[in-house]
Amino acid sequence: MIYQSYNFIDSYSNASGNRRDSMVLGELGKVIRENPNAVKSALEDADIKVPRGTNNKGIIRLVMMNKRNPRMIKNLSALIFASASFDGGYEFLGRKKSGNESTDGEAKKGLFKAIGGWFQKRKERKQAQKLEGGAETKDGKEKVGLFKRIGSFFSKNKEEIGTISTSLADSLQNRNAQQTMTTNVNRYKSADAPTQEAGFFAKNKTAIIIGGIAIVLVGGYFLMKRKK
Repeated sequence: MIYQSYNFIDSYSNASGNRRDSMVLGELGKVIRENPNAVKSALEDADIKVPRGTNNKGIIRLVMMNKRNPRMIKNLSALIFASASFDGGYEFLGRKKSGNESTDGEAKKGLFKAIGGWFQKRKERKQAQKLEGGAETKDGKEKVGLFKRIGSFFSKNKEEIGTISTSLADSLQNRNAQQTMTTNVNRYKSADAPTQEAGFFAKNKTAIIIGGIAIVLVGGYFLMKRKK
């Protein structure tokens, strides 16, 4: 196993059934939120048609519609494992987390862009690996090398990915699966939303209330005086 300190497998394997399902689906929701394009590539590699412009909710619907697709399950489990590995802070494809949230965020995006390309170019990669010497350009060799490292990472951790696959397949049968994923996709939406400037009433609420009370009191005073 590549990483040791953060062990996602142990975390959910030691949890109860329902908790385990929630954790796996939560991780998938996180991957969809952070790396939707990689997820789309994983679905397309599993022969699932992903319409152009599909948003995160659309991705979740596609996952639920194809929840019995074993190749999709395996691909998504590989993404979950890769995400958990990176977030654990350990070396992944020759890169370690820097401790800088911004830098690490960009590094993770780059990593999952590469993994998305790995899914997209699976057949081309196999053909490219057969090329020799001058048949490859420098860029081609670098790309093939990256693809080999990604494939090697998944191959070395196939047992752990298989464990996630079993749990994910079971979790997707849960009637609350779609809601659990949606919740995790949206969990930071409100926090990330730009703060809107308060309106006039919100800014002057206290003064308006005091003014209203004063008007009522003054009006009551004159009404009583008129009756007398």
